[in-house]
This record gives sequence, structure tokens and C-alpha cells, in this order.
Amino acid sequence: MLVSILLMSFGFVFMVLFIIGKVVNYSLKVTIVKGLASSMFVALAIYLFYMKGCPRLGAFLIAGSTLGFVGDILLGLKRTFTNKTSLFNYGGLLSFLIGHVVFIVGLYVTYYNKGHVAAAIVPFVVAILFSVSVVKFQKYLNLNFGNKGLPTFIYIILVASFSFSSFALLISNSFHGVPLIMITVGAFFFLNSDLLLCKTYFGKSNIFEGVLYSILYYIAQFLIAFSLFFL
Repeated sequence: MLVSILLMSFGFVFMVLFIIGKVVNYSLKVTIVKGLASSMFVALAIYLFYMKGCPRLGAFLIAGSTLGFVGDILLGLKRTFTNKTSLFNYGGLLSFLIGHVVFIVGLYVTYYNKGHVAAAIVPFVVAILFSVSVVKFQKYLNLNFGNKGLPTFIYIILVASFSFSSFALLISNSFHGVPLIMITVGAFFFLNSDLLLCKTYFGKSNIFEGVLYSILYYIAQFLIAFSLFFL
């Protein structure tokens, strides 16, 4: 427990330093601090994975967290190497896309109950409808996806699928299992973080929203990683 607390504490400290740096003056040093913050949730997942006897779910969470870490670094570097913004943008997006797929697969491999077909279909249908709504009503949300509408649409589907799938599996498991509850909460923090992030990329966001999406993101990642403690 002590190691977990230390890793989360270090993660919180690095997160605060990253947010301050991001607001004051983004530089390569800020990206490094961001990487240190993200490395803490990966380290937490790896540590708990071995402490809990290498559970199958843990392998998926480590992979998903690591892809999130890679995505964080790539999206951070785009702020430093502005001549390669598109490369880092798409690289970061792809990393997070694959990470969400890994998270979703891990949840179904671990928690899906045979015969509960609705839990396997409904979340993805709802996620598609949710994504369609966001894209269709973007102007009312003060967003403008421009020529990035399709990749954004796909990304929102996967992020939303992670949230809705975890909740559907939680229902099908009668709300039993602390790890699944924590992952579900983390997934919804993830979704809200990315919705706020959309305003940064495709609209006008204020400093508060820029800080809030980072906080929600790190809470989500640490909740997902720490869920292994309760296996």
C-alpha cells in the first residue's frame, strides 16, 4: 500500500508541476514533467500487477496505460516541435485509440457474462449515437472540427465506448467488484476530460477548462491503475 501511495503522490506532484508549466510557458521541460507524471500511473499498474500475482486484467491495464503514456509524450512534443504538429497529433491520437481498444477488450475478457448480449451491443450503439450528436451539433457546443471530423468522430466513439461498456458490464455484474467500479468511474472521468480537450483543440477554452481536463485525465488513469489493488 505504501508504494502505491508514494507513486500516486509523486504522480500528483508532477501533475501539478506540469499544469503550472503548461499555463505559464510550455517547453520541452514541461513535456518531460508531463511524461514523469504519466509514468507514475504506468509504474503503479506494473507494481500492482506483480503484487497481485499477474492477473489477466492487469496485463490489459498496463498495455492501455503505457499507450496513454506514449500518447501524452507525443501530444506534448507537438507543442515543442511545431513544424511536426500533425505528425505528433495523429501519433498521439492513434496511441490513445489503441489504448482504449485494449482497455475495452480487457474489460470484456474479464467481466463479460455469456448470454448478456445487450452488454456487448448496446454500449457501442449508444457510443456511436453519442459521437454523432457531438459532431452534428458541434457548432452549438462552440466547436469546429473542420477537416478532422472523421478521426474525431472515431475517437469519440472509442472513448465513449470505454465508458458505456464499463457501465454496461457493471450492470450485468450486479454492481459487484470494486475494480470494475473504479474502472467505470475512471472511464467517465476520461470521457469528460476528452470532451473538455475538444474545446482546446477545436474551440475556445479558458484556463480553468485547460487545467480541469488535465486533472480529470490523471484522476482517470490513476483510478484505472489503482483498481488492480482490489483484485
